[in-house]
Amino acid sequence: MLLPGVGPRTAERIMEKRLELGGFRSIDELTSVRSIGKVRLEKVRKYAVVSPPKGTER
Repeated sequence: MLLPGVGPRTAERIMEKRLELGGFRSIDELTSVRSIGKVRLEKVRKYAVVSPPKGTER
C-alpha cells in the first residue's frame, strides 16, 4: 500500500499473485495483477523492488 495508487484491495491482489507465482521475477509481471495496467505500472515502477524469495539467495 506504500506504492502510489495502490490501495488495500490492490495490495491484497499483489500478495495473492506473488504467492501464486512463487514471487515476481520482474516488475513487469505486476501487470498480471487485476487493476494494474501499463499506466499504473509506470507510476509504481521506480518504487517497486523484485528480489528472490527468502531462503533462495545465493
